[in-house]
Amino acid sequence: MEDVKNKEQKVITFLELFSIITIFSFIFIILFPERRIFNYISDNTNIKLTEIYLRNISERYPDNIKFTLSLIDLLIKEKQTDEAVSVFERNEKFILKDIFLYKTYKIKILLSTITKENKKNYNLEEIKDFYLYITLKEESLIYIDEFIVKMIEIDEFEIIKNLLIETIKKTQVKENRKNTLLKYIEIIKMEKEFKKDVVKLREIEKYFYDDFFSANLIIKTYLEAGRPDMARNFSIKTIETKKLI
Repeated sequence: MEDVKNKEQKVITFLELFSIITIFSFIFIILFPERRIFNYISDNTNIKLTEIYLRNISERYPDNIKFTLSLIDLLIKEKQTDEAVSVFERNEKFILKDIFLYKTYKIKILLSTITKENKKNYNLEEIKDFYLYITLKEESLIYIDEFIVKMIEIDEFEIIKNLLIETIKKTQVKENRKNTLLKYIEIIKMEKEFKKDVVKLREIEKYFYDDFFSANLIIKTYLEAGRPDMARNFSIKTIETKKLI
């Protein structure tokens, strides 16, 4: 009698639940336009459910690589590196239709496989150069951010600083240059060699003479590092550039 009761109380099996989610994901595709789907995905309120949606959508529409790439991004974020590689390889022929995205995601996946233990097996300079290239090409700092996170994780601060300085020197987007300076100062403050690293700011000073916010930040950073002489010299150069004296 008790067994019968337990069976009656068994509302749904795992297979039934999975089937419901799968069917719902297809209904989701039909009912919601692409932009709304990506807005939903970006919320990341339920990672597992989002993963199921993306798997089903990318399998149904393999030609629309946005879904596949979003799935790869999600898997990398969740540290499911092997699965990200597997999804990439299964969909390689579709992703290859966009050479830039193909190269970008190949590097993104490569980056996700690096650890403190195996980093010597990778050419970090080459990976850094690619991230600089796509940052400048796309005029976006999104790519730099994921590179920075990984380099912090494996204690490679020097390569981060080099990338940020190169970006400041080469970007044509004023706002990106300003935000990259903020990142650079945050990074050097994380290290013990802060007073030593602050000297490198002299390499990029000239890009900020006409930016009031950035100029103040540089002066403040020099003072925090115990270098009032550098703060004074930079202040004079800024005033001279603006022809105030």
